[in-house]
Amino acid sequence: MLQTFPLLLGLVATGPRLARMAWVPPAPAQEITLAAAAAATVAGSLLCWSAPRHRMWVEEEVKDGLMSETYARRRMRMRACLGPALVGVGLFVGVGVLML
Repeated sequence: MLQTFPLLLGLVATGPRLARMAWVPPAPAQEITLAAAAAATVAGSLLCWSAPRHRMWVEEEVKDGLMSETYARRRMRMRACLGPALVGVGLFVGVGVLML
């Protein structure tokens, strides 16, 4: 199995004053969790960056009468909360996996 994320490096003592770096392969669950955390962080960043364009699109839909104002406000509020929340969850989980 190809190890894509060399997560854990540890010092392995080979003598009283001599130590060398040893690569400890991560568990597959850690790799999958780290990949999911990275995907959540990227998705949240994309949602944050596309928020102004989404807001303009929603305003145009309301102006054209294709969307109600209540639904438009709900969409904009959801989009405003979802992006930063995904970034936060992704960073929290990623740091948690790396600290284990």
